Amino acid sequence: MAAVLVVAEKRGRISKDDAARAVEILPSLPSRADGGSLENLITIRLLTCEHQLSAYDACYLELAQRIGLAGSFLVCFDGSENKQSLRRLG
Repeated sequence: MAAVLVVAEKRGRISKDDAARAVEILPSLPSRADGGSLENLITIRLLTCEHQLSAYDACYLELAQRIGLAGSFLVCFDGSENKQSLRRLG
């Protein structure tokens, strides 16, 4: 989350105050950690090659597929072609 907030703030998508507020409320949101495995890395590598995604984006796609969100949309703020692929695949 830190990377997302820092980049959004640097690119002017959110204000410094909005980023600070997000940091304050994040601990109250339901979340869980995912340990992953070697099989996840194999799938992530295949997704990067097949869909021209960064490893970072492929990680999110792999997780969404693995936990059963394949029919959903992954939200992103980047309009690049690769991110459009990620949206459709999510």
